[in-house]
Amino acid sequence: MHRMIRALSLTALLLGATAAWAQDETPEAAALGVLDAFMTAFNARDLEAWEATYHFPHFRMADGRLTVLEAAGQRSETLFDALAATGWHHSAWLSREAVQAGDDKVHVAVEFARYRADGSELARYQSLYVVTRGERPLGHPRPFELRAVSGPDAVDRTGAPRRDPTVTARMQTLPKQRQAQHRVADLMRDRVKQRWPMVLLTLVSIIQALALETLWSEIVEESAVFVAGVPGAIAALQTVIVLFAIVLVWVFFAQLVMRFIWFPGMRDSLAPFAIGLIEFVLAELVGAGQYGIWIALLAFAFLAAHLVLISAFARAAREPENGGFFVAVQARPVWQRHGPTLGFTALLLLVAGVVELAASELVTLVALCVVLTLLLVQLWLQRVYWYSTVR
Repeated sequence: MHRMIRALSLTALLLGATAAWAQDETPEAAALGVLDAFMTAFNARDLEAWEATYHFPHFRMADGRLTVLEAAGQRSETLFDALAATGWHHSAWLSREAVQAGDDKVHVAVEFARYRADGSELARYQSLYVVTRGERPLGHPRPFELRAVSGPDAVDRTGAPRRDPTVTARMQTLPKQRQAQHRVADLMRDRVKQRWPMVLLTLVSIIQALALETLWSEIVEESAVFVAGVPGAIAALQTVIVLFAIVLVWVFFAQLVMRFIWFPGMRDSLAPFAIGLIEFVLAELVGAGQYGIWIALLAFAFLAAHLVLISAFARAAREPENGGFFVAVQARPVWQRHGPTLGFTALLLLVAGVVELAASELVTLVALCVVLTLLLVQLWLQRVYWYSTVR
């Protein structure tokens, strides 16, 4: 009974952490997400996806002229050809700051650069973007969309990029106190980005150590592993699976922080706790029956790890230190980016359903062997992915 009480308590903590994680969406973060989608579609030369980030009517101020786009479809794909003729290959944000923000509107001062195919810088620009909530029927969510831009044209009459002098002057004439605040904020962001990998790995290591201690205590106290016959074999397989899951989680986070630099949000801090709580529940329920539910919890742990990856990638894509990696990644179809993990999760849930319906110890034993094989495949894929990105 005490085992189930502890598992239920950990599950309650998990639900609380997940709810707090899901609520981490400020207007500033939502606006930056719109700009991420804007840049991704632009680099992919996907005019339809690019205009999907617009709020219509869309306003653009450049060269002292106001251009109004009343609806999608008023831009021509030739603008990408004109840019390519100047040597442009892709663009990336250099800095973005929400200088004003409300519940329905965010003003973002940005600086971005255009690059050639070899990664050399072609030009850089400063601009001011206004992102507002879109209009939706009552009861539907109102996502943020790009409403107005004050900045450079895509190309000038000769096809060469240029800077909007009005925006540059506005940025340079900010009060000295505000400029000092910007410099301090930039220094703090750089400090956080540099120290975050060490903080995250330390946090993950502590949580994984606690998960290992919970697993060891369960083996010593309950001794389900040492029961003769099929029940003992099932408990032993569960123990090995939890052990490999703990190792896989640590490898996942270690590779993530060694590959990329990003400015963390609240979700990044809560994620290790959410995944750790699932691991604690899995360790507590070794040999306790309810094997279908146990496998389903393992599936949710991998789904949570994938959500961590999506959040970290979204933030890392904003940082110039990560180079053009995300230009290639985000250009891939959605199914190619998320399909393998979602397929793996769906397969685990399918195995969980079979075990729950069969209610057979022999079926459970075979299913756990399949789960262990899937975990070993995941470890091998992590190894392949690591060498494919660092070599």
